[in-house]
Amino acid sequence: MGMTPIDFGVLFGYFIFVLLVGFFLRKISGKNKEEYFLGGRNIPWWLAGISIVATNFAADTPLAVSGIIASKGLSGNWLWLPWMGIHSAVIIFFAAAWRKTAVLTDAQFISLRYSGKRTGALRLLRAGVSGILLNCIILAWIFTAMIKISNVFFDWETWFPDVFEFLSKALPAVGGLGSPNEAVTLVLMLLIVALYSSMGGIRAVIITDFIQFILSLAGGLWLAVNAWRYVGGQRGLVEGLEKIYGSDHHFLELFPSQGGWMSALEIGSVLFAVYLFVQSFSGIDADGGGYMMQRLATTRKAADAKKASILFLLFHYLIRIWPWFVVGLAALIILPLGQDAYTIENTKFILNDREGTYPVLMTLLLPPGVLGLVMASLLAAFMSTVDTHINWGASYIINDWLLKIFPGASDKIQIRVARTAVVLFLLIALVVSYYIGTIESGWRAVATIGAAFGTPTLLRWFWWRVNADAELLAISAGILVGAFFAFFTDISYEFRLILTSLSSLLGVLLGVYRGKPTAAATIQHFISTVQPIGFWPDRSFSQSLKEISINLVKWFCLCAGLILLLVAFHKFIFMAQFLFSLVLIFCGAALIYVAIYGIDKFKNR
Repeated sequence: MGMTPIDFGVLFGYFIFVLLVGFFLRKISGKNKEEYFLGGRNIPWWLAGISIVATNFAADTPLAVSGIIASKGLSGNWLWLPWMGIHSAVIIFFAAAWRKTAVLTDAQFISLRYSGKRTGALRLLRAGVSGILLNCIILAWIFTAMIKISNVFFDWETWFPDVFEFLSKALPAVGGLGSPNEAVTLVLMLLIVALYSSMGGIRAVIITDFIQFILSLAGGLWLAVNAWRYVGGQRGLVEGLEKIYGSDHHFLELFPSQGGWMSALEIGSVLFAVYLFVQSFSGIDADGGGYMMQRLATTRKAADAKKASILFLLFHYLIRIWPWFVVGLAALIILPLGQDAYTIENTKFILNDREGTYPVLMTLLLPPGVLGLVMASLLAAFMSTVDTHINWGASYIINDWLLKIFPGASDKIQIRVARTAVVLFLLIALVVSYYIGTIESGWRAVATIGAAFGTPTLLRWFWWRVNADAELLAISAGILVGAFFAFFTDISYEFRLILTSLSSLLGVLLGVYRGKPTAAATIQHFISTVQPIGFWPDRSFSQSLKEISINLVKWFCLCAGLILLLVAFHKFIFMAQFLFSLVLIFCGAALIYVAIYGIDKFKNR
């Protein structure tokens, strides 16, 4: 079943809405960089939290999950589920602290935390890697997802044959941008995003994110319910998988077993636990920096930033992932592995890879009108992530580059450059997307680069001895080791991540030993501004150790509670173990409450 006029009407109405939002907010967002990038630091916490949720759900996410489940089963999602470690740490350690810094970008944090001549170079490096390199790679794989979706739903060759013929001659039908048909859809979507986000700034991004979140959650649930019914519910899913793939399949396992994909990598339980920990903090935003920090900075106070991060954590890991899991598993029955062409209900479907099963099931399972709504939800997810990344990327260009080179640039010039940077980011990302293969490969590339940054990113919040030299050495060592193992060996991604992080840690320690310490005045200003926990000159070692220990217990309880709830929902949905699930839900919810509220209440008695 293809798109109908009703479906296109739904899409058109959504596009008009987002453009109007950008148009009506253009004046207030154009006052200065604080308004354009941070919404005047006056955004309600719940709106900021939902915006983070929407940004973390791009159109690539359900497609990538479908591909991962096809290759490794549910347990393969531990490629990204370990990020709950850092997102839990944001709540316990970083959310309120980021808001107290009052910085506009996480690169600006360098100037607050360090002193010395290498501070400026480190800030420029951070802004370049976060703002341009990783930003464009992330946008590129999001574009790749959009191409896979558009290939199923849009047929410009039939609708506008003359235009299509011209584009066919101008655009090569190879590379990540796909055919002219796919490229046209992508460019049109990006034009809409560029218009409303460049006009309305972060306010337009956050308001449209809220609507985009509602659409994406409703669309994902609708498709999951239809897929669940199509395969016969829980019993039909279990029996269908066993019938096609045998009783020893591992698709339904939430954790990897020795008989699953772990055995192929020769990874034991202990090493897998190490990998989970490293993967949690393998990122340039291991402290919640980047676009998450930008959202937290838009809130009114430090307590609101913490509330926003809690809301994000619960929605991101406990609510919206289950529709993706259901669709990914149902696809294994409806579109069995080992084929690239399927004929279902007199309709032929072609799959270039398993990430394309998600849009194929949309056309198969959804009626007119509903298909348009779910399609709008995917486009909304795509746009919510793109608008965030281009606004966030432009903030580095203004705050960390332009104002360093031209410190006297007026607000008017800053906004002009910001709006130009938005368009430039999209163009660069289009070029990068030409060379991206699968979405999963993009995820792995970003994680590998991020592993070089993760260790110094964390330690600088807890140990005053970490300096600019230590961070630069850690980044250099991690990138060199990661690149060596990526290009000159066939070592697995999991091992490579661990070795990259280890080399980064050694770089930090060398920099602490050999580098120039941060000036005492800078350290004191940082302490008075942020009130960080950890090992700082204003407290004894025993005080620091007690402080760290209490917060680590909070973090552990929060992570354990999340994992228990994940297991509970898994048992409830796929195993029909209702009583056991209720016990796990109670235990998980209790741990989360203790982590966020209970320990502090007990400590203050």
